[in-house]
Amino acid sequence: MLGSHPQPNLHSLQADAFLHGNLDVSRSVEDVALFRGRIYSPYPPAPALLLVPFVAVFGTGGSIPIAIAVLLTLVNGWLALRICRAAGLGERQAVLMTAALLLGTAYWTATTGSDSVWYFSHIVAMTGLLGAIERAMNHHPLAAGTLIGVAFLSRQFTVVALVFVLALLIDAEPGRAGRTRAVLYATIPVMACAVGYAWFNSSRFTGPIDTGYSYIVLSGFLAQRVEQHGLFDPAYIPFNFIYLFLQGFQVEFAGGALLRTAGTSPFGTSITVASPFLFFAVLARRSRLVIAAGWCAIGVCVVGSLAYYNNGFAQQNAQRFSLDFIPVLFVLMAWGVARTRTRIWEATAIYAIGLNFIALFVLAHTGPLEQLFGAR
Repeated sequence: MLGSHPQPNLHSLQADAFLHGNLDVSRSVEDVALFRGRIYSPYPPAPALLLVPFVAVFGTGGSIPIAIAVLLTLVNGWLALRICRAAGLGERQAVLMTAALLLGTAYWTATTGSDSVWYFSHIVAMTGLLGAIERAMNHHPLAAGTLIGVAFLSRQFTVVALVFVLALLIDAEPGRAGRTRAVLYATIPVMACAVGYAWFNSSRFTGPIDTGYSYIVLSGFLAQRVEQHGLFDPAYIPFNFIYLFLQGFQVEFAGGALLRTAGTSPFGTSITVASPFLFFAVLARRSRLVIAAGWCAIGVCVVGSLAYYNNGFAQQNAQRFSLDFIPVLFVLMAWGVARTRTRIWEATAIYAIGLNFIALFVLAHTGPLEQLFGAR
């Protein structure tokens, strides 16, 4: 729920560390990495860098990340509308599709939970991805590459969207020289971000590709998983596949008589059940290069998340790791909707928004259903 996280956002603590010339943070909160007697944030630094001026003025307390996330959501809504218009959708379709993206996916959960380090990272990464795609669709390769770098320094797997961005740029350029120039302009900022991230990791841990994730202090079943299988392993695929594609809407009940609603399953709901409108992406038609690049970017993200020890737990009616590939899927979906006359997609979009509302505002609060039906 909005503003419910009791601790400072780890990105705020990292921003404060940057302001004091440090790479380690001053205190331990959830998901810190403990390495050689110091406390670190294992997460990429872009969200913390974004917070630096705000932490400098307001400190690490309060709801600064939530306020920034709300502002970024307004930006993301504007970017999504521009993408829809560039894809050939009418104004009504563009508005509904944008609403479905922000309110019918894990994005809504990310916004309301952006006082936590995980979801704030997703909001910043989504801004980078949507901005990169919009800039690529309007032939601005340097800006597109820079924004992919921002996304990568927020959520590492999002870097695969560069393949899709490059395909958009190449497809729009008629000559070899223009295509080469566009690829260079888009790729150089990403490479610069990768070098900076490698330095950041080397300065804190054992080397350039050591992100610190293996030093996170875990407990419960997650600790047991990592002890037995490590961070990535095929053993996680059945669990993650079911929750990503098959799991239904599962309501949790609490109390001695199990009659008090307690939200939805913390492992989430599959995108098939929670956000079925996304699958209209299969109707997309563009050049073979662009469509292949889009599905390739999505596929790499999906495979990586399937083999990861954590499926996004904890989350409400969503699979939060899907936000790493949903911006690319969103473009394919816009192209798919633009070429179909059926209005079924509108019904699935409205359904997804309604289901999210029930999960986040009805079932997440104890009381309304109990008062209606008389449960005590």
